[in-house]
Amino acid sequence: MIHYSANGMMAAQLYDERRKPLGAANFLDVSAADARAAFVGLASYFGAYAVDTAARTVTHTVQGAMAPDWIGRKLVRGYRFIAPNRIELRVITGLDGKPTKWGQVLVWERIPSP
Repeated sequence: MIHYSANGMMAAQLYDERRKPLGAANFLDVSAADARAAFVGLASYFGAYAVDTAARTVTHTVQGAMAPDWIGRKLVRGYRFIAPNRIELRVITGLDGKPTKWGQVLVWERIPSP
């Protein structure tokens, strides 16, 4: 799920649906290996965003994240509208904040308003 608000804030949560259940009611009760497997299968962060329509990019400035090292980084995504309610975001800078030539491409679909 990714959310862009009208006031310039965004939040992204990506989860690998193949992650196995932890089998514990409290996250603190799982083994280090199980916690690592759960952590590796997700990405979550929020912050401000800015759109550059000429370059067709959106820049996420991370203000909070599951990994503290991401805070302060600028994550640039190329965008392309592929249908009225679908957008493709291509990773231009990775979670390390550095440009990448092999960035993932994610397709997002708008959830209809209730």
